[in-house]
Amino acid sequence: MASLPHLLGLGSLPHERMNSLSSHLRNWTLALSLLIAGVWLLRGGKVEQAKVDSRTEVVLWHFWGGADLEVVRDVVARFNTAQTEYRVREIAMPGNNLRAKLFLSAAGGEPPDLINIDDPVVADWYELGLVSSVDEIVSAEEAEKISEQLFPAARQLSSYSGKLVGICNGLDVRALYFNRSFLEQQGWAVPKTLEQLDQLNEQVGKLGLSQPRFAFLPTPRRALFFVNLFGGTVWDFASERPQLDSPAAVASLAWLQDYSRRYGAGDVAAYRQSDQSLPGKVFPLLPQADDQQVGRYVFSLDGQWRVRDLQAFRKQRAARGLSSPAFDVIPLPPPSSILANNSQEPGGWVNGNVFVFPRGGRTSPGAIAFAKFWIGLSNSQTAAEVAIAGGWIPVTPAVVSEAKYQAALAADPIFRQFVQLASSPQLQPTPVVRGAGYLQRLLESTAERVASDPSLSPEQELKAANRQLEDYLQSLSPSRTSTAGKRGGQ
Repeated sequence: MASLPHLLGLGSLPHERMNSLSSHLRNWTLALSLLIAGVWLLRGGKVEQAKVDSRTEVVLWHFWGGADLEVVRDVVARFNTAQTEYRVREIAMPGNNLRAKLFLSAAGGEPPDLINIDDPVVADWYELGLVSSVDEIVSAEEAEKISEQLFPAARQLSSYSGKLVGICNGLDVRALYFNRSFLEQQGWAVPKTLEQLDQLNEQVGKLGLSQPRFAFLPTPRRALFFVNLFGGTVWDFASERPQLDSPAAVASLAWLQDYSRRYGAGDVAAYRQSDQSLPGKVFPLLPQADDQQVGRYVFSLDGQWRVRDLQAFRKQRAARGLSSPAFDVIPLPPPSSILANNSQEPGGWVNGNVFVFPRGGRTSPGAIAFAKFWIGLSNSQTAAEVAIAGGWIPVTPAVVSEAKYQAALAADPIFRQFVQLASSPQLQPTPVVRGAGYLQRLLESTAERVASDPSLSPEQELKAANRQLEDYLQSLSPSRTSTAGKRGGQ
């Protein structure tokens, strides 16, 4: 049985903090007891809510908030109207509380019927027995049919140990936004290789501008993306072992470190840190003053949700009678060696939102029905309308092919490129394996350390990180499956 810190997602804490937890176990026990009592109180609320009508209630927990919350409520209302067997009740639980509450609800015997998550915890939760695989709820044939209709990235995010253990309901893709107007003003071509992108930093520096000081500045938080970009991975599915120290990982961290070596570790860190202090965390590609045509960067690696920022920026400038620079997006170009040796399919990292189905949920078949409705397996036209409203990337080709969705893509060429990129088989998510969250954070912290100190050896630091990860994985309870590291859906 996994320890309490592991169950609560604390397994990634530094060693000294882990040791200090033992002195607080009594406080944890008291707090958990009180919260479990709260779960039992919530149980009564659930029973009472179920009396609204004769349909079977399906309880959904999710993390959505802000404008997205209204879209979630819309898709719930559409599902409740479209059929008469089930009625979904959504409960927003933003932040880390969702994870803790799942453990508590499971302990109290009242888990929700489905949860929407965006953290790499699917394999861990399945191994702990907290969630069911899809073929435990519907037939194996139905589970396979669902899997086959997903984009490759969505299938990987949904699969573990050869099983569909969740249903991905949205993809998050990163690509390279850039200020096309600035490039054209300087007479510079759009880079096709990573080396050409690096060279633009030298050219920007020679312009003597107050900003941008950097054409592009990679962040250690995208370490997984860069490993994939360099043609590698961080997990060997054949041996079921991590390989944080793969040649591609070493090369990608050496490239990241080179920015600090060329421009000064302190200056790079300070400049990157100041991005976080922009008002409202404004997209740093955008000019911050009305008389400017360029922001802190010419290029910025970010997700499709930034399209909303571009749209709002254009409207704001137009309201002031100001012109806006032209922006565009491309896949982050790979190193020239990768481009020469591999296919033309763009590589990189992909994330997504996944429905999981807590074991012991009262209405698991209804949860599957709602998940299928959301992703368009029941009605692809309705799913397309919801995706348009949310600015979301669908997980099935059928929804992307819908006329309404195609019309929306035609009206927004930048977003269209993100959707096209989402179907690339070269995009890789964080491996869906046990300890995936720990793996990702460990790689990012190693990348941060290497990037901030040019004297460190990327290879040696990654070897140490890989040993640390292997020790962590060995500390986990034995796998409940015989092929725990097997890549699902492949």
